[in-house]
Amino acid sequence: GIIKFWDPHLYNFQTFQGHKESICDITVAPTGLKFCSCADDSHAKVWDLRTGEEERAFTGHGWDVKCCNWHPTKGLVATGSKDSQIKLWDPRASEAVTTIFCHKNTVTRVMWSPNGQWLASGSRDQLVMLMDIRTMSVRKVFKAHQKEVTALCWHPESDALLASGGYDAAIHFWDTHGAAKPIESIPGAHE
Repeated sequence: GIIKFWDPHLYNFQTFQGHKESICDITVAPTGLKFCSCADDSHAKVWDLRTGEEERAFTGHGWDVKCCNWHPTKGLVATGSKDSQIKLWDPRASEAVTTIFCHKNTVTRVMWSPNGQWLASGSRDQLVMLMDIRTMSVRKVFKAHQKEVTALCWHPESDALLASGGYDAAIHFWDTHGAAKPIESIPGAHE
């Protein structure tokens, strides 16, 4: 697995090589100085963008690591895996801070809310989970997808609006402060 960062003129700015399998996701730290990658080799890695060096390898998942997302304000990285687990990592250490068991199948997407208080996750179990990071508990379970959840996106200025997409070609919009049913849906958004 090779990672290439490009400058705005599409020149290869820097190349990073360290994964043994396909790379599934990349997330950049809020400082812009580091990033985390995850891959089908069951690892997530923290890299220094200035030096090009691998700083840390997270090796706690038992299977492919499918997604990663850096907390918007804290030194915390969330990863999701084919082992159905979500792990939270301190990027300065190589051990997981905690492991969250809430899905029954591969975790395909993890996404911090803009204020960093909530962690949303999507899975092959067709569910979107909303976790309160302060209590480490599932706050809501959103059920509407008929197939694997593949995409999550928070409104950039609100922790109350979350969108999800899946292999069922549907997009659902959720009020995270309201009922656990979509406030709007676009079935067949993509063919």
